[in-house]
Amino acid sequence: MSKKIITITIAIIIVAVLGCWLYQHFNLTPVPTPPSQETMTVKVYFGNTSLNPNMQDCSKVHPVERAVPKTLDAAKVTLEELFKGPSEEEKAQGYVSWFSEKTKDILKSVKIENSTAYVDLKDIRQIIPNVSTSCGSAEFLAELETTLKQFPTINKVIIAIDGKPSTFYEWIQIGCAKENNFCDETPFEDWQTYQSSRGFSIKCPANFSGYSDVPDSTTAYLDGLKTGCFLKDNGLASIEVVSWSKFTEEIWGKNFTLDGFLKNEREIIKNIDPEFKEEEISLDNNPVTKITYIEKLGSNEIRKVINVYSQKGKLIYKIHIVIFPQAEAQYTSIMDRILSTFKFIELADDSQEEFCGLSTYGNCSANLDCVVGGCSAQVCQSKNEEPAVTTCEYKDCYNAEKYELKCKCAAQKCQWSK
Repeated sequence: MSKKIITITIAIIIVAVLGCWLYQHFNLTPVPTPPSQETMTVKVYFGNTSLNPNMQDCSKVHPVERAVPKTLDAAKVTLEELFKGPSEEEKAQGYVSWFSEKTKDILKSVKIENSTAYVDLKDIRQIIPNVSTSCGSAEFLAELETTLKQFPTINKVIIAIDGKPSTFYEWIQIGCAKENNFCDETPFEDWQTYQSSRGFSIKCPANFSGYSDVPDSTTAYLDGLKTGCFLKDNGLASIEVVSWSKFTEEIWGKNFTLDGFLKNEREIIKNIDPEFKEEEISLDNNPVTKITYIEKLGSNEIRKVINVYSQKGKLIYKIHIVIFPQAEAQYTSIMDRILSTFKFIELADDSQEEFCGLSTYGNCSANLDCVVGGCSAQVCQSKNEEPAVTTCEYKDCYNAEKYELKCKCAAQKCQWSK
């Protein structure tokens, strides 16, 4: 064996021994390379002094693209990018904004319901006080609203500070109006929606227990269903919507009407409280009858009862609210707010519901040029376009297969078609 081979062999042995010693004494394990995270491109909108000299139009904003982690919560990550403000490079290009390092953590929550984005912010009044000026508020709203409306599922934005829209809109000197749902706080609260197969829904606070479509045991009516909620701790406040479509003919006759139902209710209530109060109010933009009375349950116990009556089609609705004296001071206004969430829902056949997917009408020359995009596969777009970024609210009317539609190239435009 040559000296050269012996030398190489000894060197290999030394390296091996040294490696084992280092591993045992320092536990030198290889550091794994983290997998690269998939990203998506979104736009955030800022003012720009180069494109809009002297900011003559305070509401004029311009897009900047940002790469963010791919997520189903596109609205949230996009707002977080917006609230960081322009980068140093973007500032050099003339981009300006109220948002900066100071505002990067101001987002509390954002949720989308019925094409409206509800944005809840931390108290920003001391961080960016000049937003309350007319030009300042116009710029602020334009940046935030335009950024969110890039998503096809959002066409309206309502903003709150710590869950109160009135705090935000009064601060920027707009006030509560129809455009911001008159500063309704309900969408910003942790309220649960209870929906009935009888064509309505109602919302209840987190400290209430709720139920939907429980059979009603009243013998004078047939097929009654109850939907409602009650105070978890003690049941001292409750609201219940009972609906019927059939009634015993021997009691009510064949031609049953809401007027006949109300006549019978008045007779029953009169025996409970001869001084009951009756009035006409509006509920979900419909005129309804409201009757308030006091019911004695025993020698010393009473409760306040409010009944609201309505009819839609063949269905009779009775909203039954009960508040015991111990809860009246705290929960009367809350029960009014629960009542105000009552909404009628159209119960249309699936065959009559319109398809609500989106087409970008991107250029194409063949069907292969068109692809399906969006979080819920609701967008038909060209493969040459940027992938559509949408929020992730699934609707049954997005189901193209149900409507026998396909993402096709028609008239050289990508669109949903038969």
